[in-house]
Amino acid sequence: MWDVDHFPTGYIPWPLIIRARFEFELDAVVSSVIVESVRDFASDSTVEKIARSASFAPDDESRSKAEPKQVLATMSAIADYFDWCGTVPRRWPPRPRTPWFSELGDPIATLVIDRALSLVEDVGSSSLKQNLGNTLGGLASRDR
Repeated sequence: MWDVDHFPTGYIPWPLIIRARFEFELDAVVSSVIVESVRDFASDSTVEKIARSASFAPDDESRSKAEPKQVLATMSAIADYFDWCGTVPRRWPPRPRTPWFSELGDPIATLVIDRALSLVEDVGSSSLKQNLGNTLGGLASRDR
């Protein structure tokens, strides 16, 4: 069980999730987590597509108050996402991206994008699913 000394603080923006009161705030945290994780592996053009679709303006529907169960479900889904995506080996010290890598990306990017799509489908609002979900769906490798 987590306690004060053993709380996962890695890449998950826990304070933002805990303070989220509206759906669009949860969507912003989910989008930020996805862009951050995809950025490490995907090509620059793929990251740009995902970042552009993640930075949509919230509609009136997503400005509704989030239920406590929804906040907890989002926290749980992001933790599950990082159970897999957070364990991907990272290079240390980080090396600058070479020109061919920024054009092609890492093959593991498709797996991270698939997981990101599952995260959006599980806890995203309808507007997040429409914007970011459609972009990730176009980039995902799994069959629909």
